Amino acid sequence: MTIARPSATQLQIWVPVDDAIALATGVPVLFFTNVDPLDPVDADIRQTSYEAEMSPNEVLSYRVKATIQGTKPLRLGLRGTAKVYGERVTLFYYLMRRPLAVVRRTLGL
Repeated sequence: MTIARPSATQLQIWVPVDDAIALATGVPVLFFTNVDPLDPVDADIRQTSYEAEMSPNEVLSYRVKATIQGTKPLRLGLRGTAKVYGERVTLFYYLMRRPLAVVRRTLGL
């Protein structure tokens, strides 16, 4: 008896509001499992949420779902770290993104 199809596995990624960037469908993702971090798994974003919600870690986050590419079998319930690739940005934006987010949050903008 098969409960879940191995070919239909997907990732659920929680992106904190402070780290949120514009993500589109088809953006590449690298998933590093806690069990085998030296062998990352490729995935592509399938769906992103428009509204932030509380993650299981009690952090306000956006839910992102990604489809796993390749044939490497993964167990259900694996945890790890996902590296989501976005568009290229200037060095100024890359360095000032977090300070600007803190200012925006304190001023309520």
